[in-house]
Amino acid sequence: MRTVIAALLMVFAATATATAEARPQGYYEVSPDTRRCASPACGGHWVKALNEALTRCADGSRADRCYVARLDWSTSEYSPPHGQRVLRGEDAVIVRGDFAPHDVGLGDASFWELDVTGLWAAGSGAEATGKYYVVGPTRWWYGWDRANRLNSRQRYWFTEIQVGRVGATPEQLAAAEQAYHERQLIVSSESDAARDYTLSATNFFVPVPVLPSDACLSHVECGEGEHCGDNGARCITFPCDVNYDVCKPQEASGGYCEDAQFCQAGLDCIDNLCSLPRDECAVDADCDNGFCGWAWGGERICKAWGQEGDACEGWPSLGAVVFCEPHLTCTNPVPYLADLGGICALAASPSELASDPKRYAGHVVGVRGDALAGLAACTKRYCAPEVQCCNVCNAEQLLFDEGTDAGGIALKEGDEFYTCNGQDCDYQDNCSKPEGDYIVIGTFTATVDGDFIDIERIERASPPEFF
Repeated sequence: MRTVIAALLMVFAATATATAEARPQGYYEVSPDTRRCASPACGGHWVKALNEALTRCADGSRADRCYVARLDWSTSEYSPPHGQRVLRGEDAVIVRGDFAPHDVGLGDASFWELDVTGLWAAGSGAEATGKYYVVGPTRWWYGWDRANRLNSRQRYWFTEIQVGRVGATPEQLAAAEQAYHERQLIVSSESDAARDYTLSATNFFVPVPVLPSDACLSHVECGEGEHCGDNGARCITFPCDVNYDVCKPQEASGGYCEDAQFCQAGLDCIDNLCSLPRDECAVDADCDNGFCGWAWGGERICKAWGQEGDACEGWPSLGAVVFCEPHLTCTNPVPYLADLGGICALAASPSELASDPKRYAGHVVGVRGDALAGLAACTKRYCAPEVQCCNVCNAEQLLFDEGTDAGGIALKEGDEFYTCNGQDCDYQDNCSKPEGDYIVIGTFTATVDGDFIDIERIERASPPEFF
């Protein structure tokens, strides 16, 4: 009894001898053409022949790879959506096919297509290196099996191939054994097929199953009132070819769904159940956790509250208007220009920040106050009577409650703190910001060395004179 795959070994064939057969159809790696120019000159696919240093193109020339304007799936049992999805998958794919003229009605311009006749998908995610062979059992030589080198007339005989490097699962090995008995298994190997009786496989490829005629891959393949969903069939063995998606009537309220297309008109997919939309509203009270805002189409829908640091209110397009969570304030740094909107923040005064720093630490705050020089540190030198200012002073510029000396919160923008520097008679006039009434928005930080606001936005609270 021949054992094909058992644990990490698969027995199949050895010894090199070439036979004079007709050249088989081509086996290729296929990759998309990402060049940006008009189709069909661009946007098709590149094909590269396996086991060949150069690929023989449809016009007889040889190149590293050849361009085809399209892949024709009508020559295979695969639907175009199915074939394209396989090619877009994560695993390596081998394509068998023939070149054929592609008539695009452009006069003398000639393009080619690849008429696909077969697809093989990698058995695992291992890198396929070496040469490629299609293998299967012989009917007459017991213990010796056959392997044909792809894109070649050469045939080899082997006794064993090791698949330990592939890292395949038991299910993948079972699929490989089935393909082997059908003489449809492709193996990549770095061993010398003309000399070695045992090959070390780097990966193997099994035929991609053909989907039944009633199968679908996406909702767009289904008619009105239908969705593409599971047919409900289940398997107890691998590979399973009876479980696939089919076009089914859309679900009523309470039916299972994965997206809104599963549900009948007027229903939405919420928590995998077809349900009435929860986002339609007339007033804020209609929303579970948010406010009744506007969609881009003009309808009223429930929208999430704005969080700390989010832009809010103002007068952008209706669909972009956001209102802050009830405990936050939409702080407009330019209150005399209400249409500009603001930033969601915790409203506080400088004295409130100073008296309860733990409450505000780490939060975005919106504060209004006077930016003034704090307590200065000055040199103490004797000044001649005729020199009124000879000492140098440095002070932090702090934010105080309006009209008082309460608060005193440091201000930091980027890596620099606001300061006032100069001589003892003018340092208050040489601050990072001119003294005055400001609205400050930023993240409040409380440390053992002092509290400060890391500024995101700072603006004059009062309008300039020309307003």
